[in-house]
Amino acid sequence: MMKPFFFKIISDKSLLGFFLCLLWCVTDSNTTSSPAPTPTTATTLTTATTPTTATTPTTISTTIKPPDDVEKVTVKIQDETSITLTWNKVNNIPTYFLKYDDKDGAKEKYINQTNGEQAVVNEVSNLTAGTVYHFTVITTSDGLNSSGKSVETFTRPRNADNFKSIEETETSITLQWDKVENSDYLIKYGSNEEPFTVLDENPVKRNISGLTTMTEYNFTLFTVFKNTTSRGVHIIAFTAPPNPGDFKSVQQNETSITLQWEKVNGILNYKLKYNETEINVAAEELVSEQYTISGLTSGTKYQFSLFAVFENVRSSGVRVSAVTAPPNTEAITVVGQNETSITLQWTKVDDMLDYTLVFDEFEIHIAASEGNLVTVSNLTSMTRYNFTLFTVFENVRSSGVRVSAVTAPRNTEAITILGQTETSITLQWTKVDDMLNYTLVFNGSEIHIPASEGNLTTVSNLTSMTIYHFTLFTVFENVQSSGATISAVTEPPNTKELKSVEQTETSITLRWKKVENILNYVLVHNQLEENVTASKDQEFVTKTIIGLMSGTKYDFSLFVLFHDVRSSRLNYTAATVPSPVALVNVTERSVDRITLVWENVRKDWTYSLQINGEDHHPEVLEDVVLKEILHLKPGTEYTFRVTTKFFGHNSSAFEDFTVTTINCTAVDWKVTNSSITGTVEGLFSNATASNKSHSHVSPKGSTVSFTGLYPGATYKLFLVYEKQSRTFEQCKHTLTITPPDLSAHCEYLAAGYSVHISWNRPAGLWTAVEVNVAEKTRIVNKTKEHQVQISGFKPAKTYKVSVAALSGDLRSSTPFVFSCQTDPRGVIAGSVMGVLLFAVLVCMAAFILLKRDKTFIGGATEKDKKPKTVPVEKFPDHFYQLSVDDNRGFSQEYESLMPVGTEQTRKEANLLDNKPKNRFNNVLPYDWCRVKLTSSDANETSGYINANYMPN
Repeated sequence: MMKPFFFKIISDKSLLGFFLCLLWCVTDSNTTSSPAPTPTTATTLTTATTPTTATTPTTISTTIKPPDDVEKVTVKIQDETSITLTWNKVNNIPTYFLKYDDKDGAKEKYINQTNGEQAVVNEVSNLTAGTVYHFTVITTSDGLNSSGKSVETFTRPRNADNFKSIEETETSITLQWDKVENSDYLIKYGSNEEPFTVLDENPVKRNISGLTTMTEYNFTLFTVFKNTTSRGVHIIAFTAPPNPGDFKSVQQNETSITLQWEKVNGILNYKLKYNETEINVAAEELVSEQYTISGLTSGTKYQFSLFAVFENVRSSGVRVSAVTAPPNTEAITVVGQNETSITLQWTKVDDMLDYTLVFDEFEIHIAASEGNLVTVSNLTSMTRYNFTLFTVFENVRSSGVRVSAVTAPRNTEAITILGQTETSITLQWTKVDDMLNYTLVFNGSEIHIPASEGNLTTVSNLTSMTIYHFTLFTVFENVQSSGATISAVTEPPNTKELKSVEQTETSITLRWKKVENILNYVLVHNQLEENVTASKDQEFVTKTIIGLMSGTKYDFSLFVLFHDVRSSRLNYTAATVPSPVALVNVTERSVDRITLVWENVRKDWTYSLQINGEDHHPEVLEDVVLKEILHLKPGTEYTFRVTTKFFGHNSSAFEDFTVTTINCTAVDWKVTNSSITGTVEGLFSNATASNKSHSHVSPKGSTVSFTGLYPGATYKLFLVYEKQSRTFEQCKHTLTITPPDLSAHCEYLAAGYSVHISWNRPAGLWTAVEVNVAEKTRIVNKTKEHQVQISGFKPAKTYKVSVAALSGDLRSSTPFVFSCQTDPRGVIAGSVMGVLLFAVLVCMAAFILLKRDKTFIGGATEKDKKPKTVPVEKFPDHFYQLSVDDNRGFSQEYESLMPVGTEQTRKEANLLDNKPKNRFNNVLPYDWCRVKLTSSDANETSGYINANYMPN
């Protein structure tokens, strides 16, 4: 680093001189530097002057910085091989570096513009067309460089080479040119522009469609790169004119063809091309729009193409094929004839030519592949025909050659075999003419049959199973017809030993012995015929007839077949096996019987039934067959087999089994309040006991046992038998479990005249509770109650009490029995009160007897009893006395009335017919004062009612 210099500025003039010197140094440095100076770094310069006068010293510090970048670089001109850039100078600095990459590598160009212009313009040449370039402009000054200003641009793409029109139609022109790499294309014609991109196609082809026929088009092709087009190449092209219409061949001979077409408006010239020959035809040369081409070769096919020409552009062309007429054949001869045909032969003109034979307004077309021989058939016998043969080439005929020929007499129209035996054949035919004779030829022998013998002959002394070939000729003036041929054979003998060897439901197999070496037979059954072919190596023939109905008789007829001639026939009858019973229903299954029913398929079928190997005879009804088997053992499995029988054949057996049921009511069931046990005889697999949603399963074995049951509940017992995925219900039975045992106790009530009995609520069900006290039974039906109060007892007494739960008709297995003592506390006080009460009662009885009127009802008399009188003012005290000790006074007073009236008779109330009419068993009407109803019924008991008249 350079050390700074210090100067002492003495005066303004000295300072000005210093700056001028410094400017000169810088200018001199710029003008004497090399064209491409090497950039240097900035240098800080400090100057100082030594003071020569007594002035204030001044210090100046200067730092040289790199120049600034140009503000903007603009692309002024783009050409295929050059790019012109422009920018404004930076602080009038004239020197710059321009850096860019070319195909040869990195390039650097030094620019020094001292012309005084502010804008710097520089052209970079020798570039590649259609290429992107990156330019950097660096300002350089005093050996220092700016960081650089960059711009990216590209050269204009080059024009495509070999741009031309390669195909024209009436509405399109196809253009072609060499591909320019990395470029797109734009075609302009008229006011139309078509941009497009090409991938791998070279040369490039583009079809411009939708054009107008017979029109001139100017096309300009631009190469496009980065949206910049080349300068463009130009061509002129014309659309083709339309084709002439209705181009056709209208006339030809062996050496010329005349063509005809419709002119195209505005077209004066045509070009006619055939066999590599082109003829220019002016429109004025056409005669009636026809043109004749001469000097052609006979029998030759020509391909003509006709083009309309406009501005040297042809139309697509229309084509027509035409041929010259072929030459005639040199010779035609008759080589054969019969009654309905004539055979002609001729010398071929050319192996590739066809022919047409004309006779009597008929034509026969003969292809070259059929040769030079033809037989004209379907002619009339003994008739002359004139034939003309034309050589034909591409549907064009020659002038033709002629020949005449006569047919032979015709054959008989029909010859038939009228009959055949093993030794003779009878033939019959239709007469041709009553004046014609016949000749019959067979196996080297001839039989002449004059017309007088008719049209029937029998040929005898023939051999059985022999083929004879007969030919019958019609003879007319010693000329035979072609002959009517027929072959006939004598009958073969019948086969032997025909029999049925196997039958199924749908087939019958027959077997018979072959007749000599004959292999063909015809088997007929149910108007159906079936051909049977025997094996050469087998002596017997076996045939299975399938698709038959089961259990049906079939009549068979067997024919030996020899050359389609059958023997006289052999008949045989056989039957198919009946089908097995499809299903046997067990309609009834009880303890000792079962009933089997199945469908009666056919009335001519019979059935056999076996049950456990024992035969039974079922009853056949109209549509069903049934059998009821009795006296069976309960709970026993029975296997049955049903077989269908017909015509000595048995079907396969329908096999099944069933099981008789079990009588569960006969089982000795042991029932407790938690279990059911019983030994069951008979087949069953599972036993269940169900109560609502609760179900119990018995262990396996004959002993059915259910434990853990709910006391008092009713269970449904089910016994089933399972086998082969089938379930048989053996029995259903309902049992009620013994209700639970109760425990109870009693309590004092009503001063000993009533008892209060309470019991517990054990687990289980019951419908009522039976309470028995002193041989008196009380039923408590309310299952929610667990107590009862019973009156009618005496204080200080001990009574035997039993309590049992009821569930329906069942009661607890062990009633709960205990002793209950009534309340003894009122006995002492009762003794005193009893004497007083007795006195009161005696007084009351005396009073009633004295005061009661005597009333006679039914012969009985009662005295009035005087009740005890209680003053009104003392009644509250009297009522209180009766209410103490749980109303003991009222109870005693009520009990004291029990003996009253016991001496009165109650016979009517105790009659059996009247007992149901009593509401209470201990309150009965007396005979002398009961109410008697009036009834029309003579029965004395019909007027009874439980009611008494009350005396006044």
